[in-house]
Amino acid sequence: MTAERRDNQLRKQVRNAFETNGVKVMGLILFVLLLALLFGGLGFAIHALWVVAVVVFIAWLIGFGVARGEGAGGRARWYRW
Repeated sequence: MTAERRDNQLRKQVRNAFETNGVKVMGLILFVLLLALLFGGLGFAIHALWVVAVVVFIAWLIGFGVARGEGAGGRARWYRW
């Protein structure tokens, strides 16, 4: 086996090792970025849902207070039926 042939085989082995590891590293990077995007999106959605929940709760409290004021002359009822 000549030195040139050995060098060519060694270069091929090194190139193949880097290509395989490169694919694994790229997949890992994409997976981490996808997780970050997913958790970031979920965090924003949860925050937005909390804001909506607070607004609905305030509207419910206002409605509850207005409904109490309607029954000033008769029996006060919190239900409508």
